[in-house]
Amino acid sequence: MKYNIIWFRNDLRTLDNPALTAALNSQPSKPTRGLFIITEEQWQAHSWGKNKIGFVLQTVNSLVASLAKLNIEIDVICCKDFKELPVLLINYLNSMQTLGLYYNCEYELNESLRDLAVDKICAVNKIQVQKFHSQSLIAPGKILTQQQKPYTVYTPFKRACYMYLYSNHIAPPQKLKAQQPDALPGNASKILNNYAHYTQNPILTAWTAGQDAALKILRNFCEDAVKHYQERRDFPAQPGTSKLSAHLAVGAISVQQCFLVALDMNQQQLDGGNANITCWINELLWRDFYKQIIYHFPNLCKGKNFNTKYDNMRWQKPGKDLELWQNGQTGIPIIDAAMRQLVTTGWMHNRLRMIVAMFLTKNLLIDWRHGEEFFSQHLIDLDFASNNGGWQWSASTGTDSVPYFRIFNPITQSAKFDPEGNFIRQFCPELNGLTSKQIHDPSTTLSPAEFARLNYPRVMVDISKSRLRALEYFKNV
Repeated sequence: MKYNIIWFRNDLRTLDNPALTAALNSQPSKPTRGLFIITEEQWQAHSWGKNKIGFVLQTVNSLVASLAKLNIEIDVICCKDFKELPVLLINYLNSMQTLGLYYNCEYELNESLRDLAVDKICAVNKIQVQKFHSQSLIAPGKILTQQQKPYTVYTPFKRACYMYLYSNHIAPPQKLKAQQPDALPGNASKILNNYAHYTQNPILTAWTAGQDAALKILRNFCEDAVKHYQERRDFPAQPGTSKLSAHLAVGAISVQQCFLVALDMNQQQLDGGNANITCWINELLWRDFYKQIIYHFPNLCKGKNFNTKYDNMRWQKPGKDLELWQNGQTGIPIIDAAMRQLVTTGWMHNRLRMIVAMFLTKNLLIDWRHGEEFFSQHLIDLDFASNNGGWQWSASTGTDSVPYFRIFNPITQSAKFDPEGNFIRQFCPELNGLTSKQIHDPSTTLSPAEFARLNYPRVMVDISKSRLRALEYFKNV
């Protein structure tokens, strides 16, 4: 039997999956079969931690059930890394007498090079490759300045996106018809059992993987939280965010699906209508912005500064300061609570990501790459483009019109976005007995005797002095 093969990567869904739709529609008389490739050593080389890997594999497991409803079997094959992958893949494709290979593009550098190698070996073996776009709302390269250059500042990029989206209709996903049952069963469930040490990670028990879970979260968000999104999204103690980031990162739901729902709720308006919905649309476009950036500037995938003038920046040696930050022992409650949230849950509120990143890169003058890697090792919703873009934005080495003198004061941020200290108390229980005025900066709001009884560290660095030091450092660069 000859097959069309849909190669799943970070598009682990059946709904709104262009490659899958095309495979099913191309030659209906020929069966479509799914494929997922585990590249464990490559993932580890990219600093993926057990949370991310486990969630990916759980989502693949859920995908098996979604595909079964369409009578599509799925196989899983394993290899060390992307260098080994093309030969392993072509052997599989030839064994299946493959008519065509279908996949949705990935835009990170190593992934792009991998796909080029796959395309070449498929051409030699006379296997047709069909590639599609599904990772971002607008395909990278579609939005350019009048000089035909990529946008490097978000706000003008957003305006250009508005113009494009008003002129180019995004079609709702097609409904898929189940094909005839495949006589050859897939091996996915059997292979995935070998990776139970990832999927049985206790942190993942708080997360439900898969397309159905993602759609349920989207429905719940649109019924309630999105109505208050603009006013609540910056407050970590409130349920103000969509909680879809992990599902978007693995492709259990597409950004197009989210956008179409938001657009319907906002009477087809992008820059008007309900301010809360517009705000959420703009956050979806931030995600697009960073996808476009890594597409146009692949050196970012090599750990390079976007703004090359900071290549000679003399960062401080990480040492103990980095360890205190990683362990949530800085003496600044909002930062410690945020870091403990990351380590214990695999997720961190977006406002807190900015606060802790700016503290590391500005107040401690530690290279942003150390923070980016630590986030990578712990985040369930790890997305390279967004993680890299967020870290470089905070470090002022990235795509931004605002220069280095933007430095958050973490204590001021704490009082503003966690005014009652409810988030801090959740992850720093040793501070539970403090008032809302004391909890943001206990080392200065308590007497020495009161502070000593807390069993909590003193602030590791003087906020004001370290801010002035950062200004001087960046200015001299």
